Amino acid sequence: MTMLSIVLLGVGLLVGWIANGCWSAHVPGHALQVYLKAEGTPAQFQERRAIERAVVSPRRLPIMPSDLTEVISVSIPRAATVSDRERADLDTGWALIRSGDYHGAIRALNKAKGTLPDDPRLFLGLGLSHFRLEQYDTASVNLKRALHLNAALEQAHTLLGDLAFMRDRLDEALRHYESASTLNPNDVSIQDGLFRVRRAQQLEDGFTRIVTPHFIVKCEVAQRGNLKGLAERLESLARRIEQQLPSRLGEAIVVILYPDRRFQELTESPSWAGGLFDGKIHIAARRVLRASPEADAALAHEYAHALVHRLARGHAPTWLDEGLALYLEGRALSWSETIMDGRETELTPLHALHGSFLSLSPHEARLAYAESLSAAWALIHRYGWPRVRRLLETVAGSDDFSAAFETVLKEPYHVFEASWATARRHRSL
Repeated sequence: MTMLSIVLLGVGLLVGWIANGCWSAHVPGHALQVYLKAEGTPAQFQERRAIERAVVSPRRLPIMPSDLTEVISVSIPRAATVSDRERADLDTGWALIRSGDYHGAIRALNKAKGTLPDDPRLFLGLGLSHFRLEQYDTASVNLKRALHLNAALEQAHTLLGDLAFMRDRLDEALRHYESASTLNPNDVSIQDGLFRVRRAQQLEDGFTRIVTPHFIVKCEVAQRGNLKGLAERLESLARRIEQQLPSRLGEAIVVILYPDRRFQELTESPSWAGGLFDGKIHIAARRVLRASPEADAALAHEYAHALVHRLARGHAPTWLDEGLALYLEGRALSWSETIMDGRETELTPLHALHGSFLSLSPHEARLAYAESLSAAWALIHRYGWPRVRRLLETVAGSDDFSAAFETVLKEPYHVFEASWATARRHRSL
């Protein structure tokens, strides 16, 4: 799923926008309809397409495993000297990749090393599987091995470019995207990757950074005097949030602080937008450099999105993602109750709040966020944080939220939804 979370910093209001939608090779256009307009010059269209790619979490693949398998079967001819029996484990590994069983794929492909120790498809499959499991160091080793065996694998270059971009190694990402583009100049996603990293280099030129256990924080040199204090606040917020929603450390999260002009230029977001999460946290510097309850709420909200996305791999429904982010930023339940208790208020069923909120009117969106916080509050207090975490982890491997909900919480999703709605009507949450 794609994710776009924007912090709205109005008077007394901090809300997140998130667009979720299934994708194959590219982000669906509807996910960005607020920001990406159809009109404009070809150059502007290319720029928007690059930004469209940029809002895919870096944990995503440039193309889905089934497509990648088909590309490989065409681009790397099978050796005539390899029998079907010798190739069986390799084929099994790629079949398991297509089905999403990456652990099984790794077992099969490692077994295939006995008969095909120098087959680049084997190491590309291993790299892809470890990438999907967020085992990035091992993924990198296997992808580089695949390139050593066959330097014409643009898929390996693209994955390594994605990994380098996620880790804020922009020069390395550029080298891999350029190599992939040379090998396959007609692949639009590769061209988007090139534009994305070049744009980041331009916008972040002259930035300094500080590295902490959880974060890589970047800002203009002129603001570096505030950087250490901000990094310490981020670490403090991360420790607080992870007491409620524990998560393995994993990759450091990149936080980029922009002057307002550059923030708006990058995100094409409206003037009231103060922050955005797309796998990295982008935020207007003036909103957060000076410590305040509002600034820390903004940072906590975006970090919560990163944590939920890491646990659920982008599969959490919008109401749950936004509700948890609002809860973990410290938003009071009374805020949502005040909104939902209006005489003319008609609640939207939770199952209708799984997708994008971007098409909603301001009034509808405000109600959707209020419902999200209320339902997340009910979920947490009914089942407890350990089971909420297990739900997120289970959703990560499933496209069926209802089935994951019932598996983990031992109650049908529609029963929880109905009981929450009934409780809301009787104000007995």
